[in-house]
Amino acid sequence: MAHVNAERIAHRIVLTVNAKVADVDLHGGDRDFSRRRTDFGELAAALGASIVDWGAIDRTWLGRAVRRRLGFGPIATLLVFVTRRRYDAIWCFTEIEGLLLALLFKIFRLRITLFFIAVEPVSPKSLFLLTRLKVWTHFTAILPTNTYQAAELERFGVPREKVVVLPYQVDCRYFTNTIERSQDPGRPLIVAAGLESRDYVTLIRAVTDLDVDVFVAAASLWSGDSAQFPVTIPPNVTVGKCNYQELKELYARAALAVVPLRDSPYQHGITAIQEAMAMGLPIVVTRTRGQSDVVIDRRRVLRKSPELTTSSGFAQLLEPDRVELQQSNGFYVAPGDSVELRKCICYLVEHRDIAAELGANAQRFARELLSVERFVERAVQLIEATCNSK
Repeated sequence: MAHVNAERIAHRIVLTVNAKVADVDLHGGDRDFSRRRTDFGELAAALGASIVDWGAIDRTWLGRAVRRRLGFGPIATLLVFVTRRRYDAIWCFTEIEGLLLALLFKIFRLRITLFFIAVEPVSPKSLFLLTRLKVWTHFTAILPTNTYQAAELERFGVPREKVVVLPYQVDCRYFTNTIERSQDPGRPLIVAAGLESRDYVTLIRAVTDLDVDVFVAAASLWSGDSAQFPVTIPPNVTVGKCNYQELKELYARAALAVVPLRDSPYQHGITAIQEAMAMGLPIVVTRTRGQSDVVIDRRRVLRKSPELTTSSGFAQLLEPDRVELQQSNGFYVAPGDSVELRKCICYLVEHRDIAAELGANAQRFARELLSVERFVERAVQLIEATCNSK
């Protein structure tokens, strides 16, 4: 794998990050191996880039007040726009700043290299800017995080050459299991983590009365929120909050990970999926419109929902010639299907050799395709190719 040399990046780049970069506890803001690396931190280091984050906005009382009132996107857009002459390229980590900057560039007839990651590009507000105002004329590329959103953007009229799929990343150096899993056939542990679009009601129905322990880390380190459970929680299920280190320790002791989801066009659940894969765990995931690129199910379609295919999305897209990356690494279930979810959990618990094989495939997939290093390489290549051509 190639490494990015920061010294060869001669262009002036600015990144917009909707977070407080200096918050070490939340994001792992130093270079120590004991802390989780971030995509924005590693990309900024590789590019020698400037960063506009909460800290940059909050330096004045006015900026802080506007951010709290209107959110990060509008005030970050304004700050980058008025300082645009300092930079050769702009990279936004969410589509809010990217689309607003493209709108301003179009209004003022400016041409500046602009890339932005599209987390929810098919939302009504995003589609209004893309289809009605056609701001795609004034950005270099929009970077959806899954193949479904890429296809939808093209269907809504964004030129194919301006749509580049850029997968989420995981720090495989941090999320790696250094503890040998016990072969003791005792009570296995199942881990479920995260908040966005989670369907923990279906999970609880699936595991009630099973001879397993389940830990549900139903909280978000980003928002501070916790999930609400409208059903009775059985004795074998524990619900709590975890920091990164505690979550990593849970993954290390777990037999498998489950990510139950409500249907969504977005790639909700991807962080939890990739962390568990990096730790070498087999995964059971709800197959939604937006979640179909990472987990590879050996079944081509789901039996009860044959319209839901189980392709090897990112493997076929990014490394089509590497057969080893297209091996099964988990199972999909249809939304709300607690019966099938229970069957998949029982199968993996009862067939530990198969679970271990799926976990090894998952870890290889994460390390080869989804690592933070691969994310940085892809991002730098996009920026360099555009800036050098100019």
